[in-house]
Amino acid sequence: MDNHASLHPYTVSQNEALEYVTTFLKENLKLSGLYCFGVQHTTKSKHCYLSGNVFNQSNYHFYLLAFCPEFKENAVGELADVLKTKSNGHYTMTLLLHKASAVRQLTAQQSYFFQKVMQSGLLYKHPVVPPVVTVERYPKRNIESIRAYWHNRNRIAETFLESQNQIEGFDTQPIQESMLHMAIENITLALIHTFLGYRPMHFSLGYLFDLCNLFCSLPDEIFPRHTSEELKIFQLLSQHLSKLRTIKLKPTDFVLTELLQRRCYQFHEKATLLIEAEIKRLEETN
Repeated sequence: MDNHASLHPYTVSQNEALEYVTTFLKENLKLSGLYCFGVQHTTKSKHCYLSGNVFNQSNYHFYLLAFCPEFKENAVGELADVLKTKSNGHYTMTLLLHKASAVRQLTAQQSYFFQKVMQSGLLYKHPVVPPVVTVERYPKRNIESIRAYWHNRNRIAETFLESQNQIEGFDTQPIQESMLHMAIENITLALIHTFLGYRPMHFSLGYLFDLCNLFCSLPDEIFPRHTSEELKIFQLLSQHLSKLRTIKLKPTDFVLTELLQRRCYQFHEKATLLIEAEIKRLEETN
């Protein structure tokens, strides 16, 4: 066996990865504009002792804002899945899909996020019909609006967390999990609005967690999604209230539900500290 391992670089540059993703979106959407506002880059190394070869593999996760005159309702999730499959998992994305006409109707506070991203993240602009959105040079946050949004989301989250804990019975697991889902959804919306100034149009819990991962590690810390057990817990948390319309209640084992409850309380507690600290920072810097 060769003692000197040879390196087989499967790494690609960020620009090459962005070019691939941009081309993919241009082929699948009527893009008028595309902007990047974040990226996560990881490199995995594989060492084959038999051949002595070392393989480095780059994976990129991009945070993208796209403007289109029209798109399918479920386009965000479908495109993310297709990109991941087509690139063998090397490229993934969190896609924000909007119509420029809708963004133009937003207030200055609501359009803060779009203004910041459009100032520095341009990847593509249609040569004939670019997105027509007025961009302020120095957009500012409205602290009172941030606090009000946080208060409303927190009040709803607290109500669901407290109420689900008062439900009695041996067949109430799906009801409690749905209520926990609504609590965590509202907390993530508050996190995203506080740190990014953005209000999502897509509400899949995995999607919201991915957005939060751009500015904090809380979702990965409390609700990691790597092992089969972690994914099982996340699937329980993803139980939306709409599922209760058709579900058949039956006695179940509450062990995982109790674990989920503890993690939700922990998520709420830590998110509250993060949000309050960020609002204080914004007050001091604005």
